[in-house]
Amino acid sequence: MEKYNSIWDMYQKKGMSRRSFIKACTAMAAMLGIAPSMLSEVVEAAEKRLPVVVWLHGHECTGCSEAFIRSGAPMASDVVLNMIALEYDDTLAAASGQPFEEHLQEIIKAYDGQYILAVEGAVPALADSGYCMVGGHAFINQLKEAHHLRACDGLGHGVHHRGAVRHEGHRRQKPCVPHALRPCHRGKLAVLL
Repeated sequence: MEKYNSIWDMYQKKGMSRRSFIKACTAMAAMLGIAPSMLSEVVEAAEKRLPVVVWLHGHECTGCSEAFIRSGAPMASDVVLNMIALEYDDTLAAASGQPFEEHLQEIIKAYDGQYILAVEGAVPALADSGYCMVGGHAFINQLKEAHHLRACDGLGHGVHHRGAVRHEGHRRQKPCVPHALRPCHRGKLAVLL
């Protein structure tokens, strides 16, 4: 499978027209809920190098990842290998453990303010109490470390609807990710699906 430098590069190497590329950018902007007035920024971003993505998992069912892996158009392999630079995703990665967590820290430093943070799942209400641990640390701490982002993309029910769950007969609410990141991501583009 051929590696591309940008989405525009992929279109050119496949012999597709500029018009097709603009149509794809328009569709991409519409799917992400980006205003039509920002289409020129979407096109500009698609002409540049592939966006670096850090995909974090909170309190979730992994349903969004499962749906993504099984998608037919575009194929998950095309997205991961050709359309984005997925630098961290503990569900899709072959690596694990301390070296992989160190890789996350390196990516956050190397792409400070330039990466897209995709968050699947919610932040537990008692965020630092051990209900959702990633790499031996509370998930909220991982989110706070990743606060120098270019954009935030929340995936799934847990992100947007506070992941309402039943526990011991009581309905408990978890803060949604945008709320948990509020002090950190002011002024950043927040794309919430």
